[in-house]
Amino acid sequence: MVAFLEVTALLEITLAGSTIDGSKISLRGNGSRLEVDLPDLRTALLIKRHFESMLNMIDAVLRSTGLVLSLRLQSAELGRLGYGAEPTFMGRLAGCSGLELRIFPFLWAVSRSFFGSNHRGKRT
Repeated sequence: MVAFLEVTALLEITLAGSTIDGSKISLRGNGSRLEVDLPDLRTALLIKRHFESMLNMIDAVLRSTGLVLSLRLQSAELGRLGYGAEPTFMGRLAGCSGLELRIFPFLWAVSRSFFGSNHRGKRT
């Protein structure tokens, strides 16, 4: 049985560390939806590596409380974790059996990290 929670919050986190110093992450809660806005793919991968061992546990807690965590990068939703997320093969490859990882936004983010944010199909 799911015990539904609602979250209303806005939190901005500034990361400190030699590889991600000064990166800002925004966390917004709006009812049953939590949104994490990540500044770039590098920060997203570093955070994923840090929390990798806990992803399945985080997914289970979110599902049991009726919350969904939306992972966003430069306004594109890369994936979802928790209640209502539909696990994908790419999510399992990323190390979390409950992660819904959307391939096209992920590939878009990868291309933007290589070619820059102004890439529109041609190199600048």
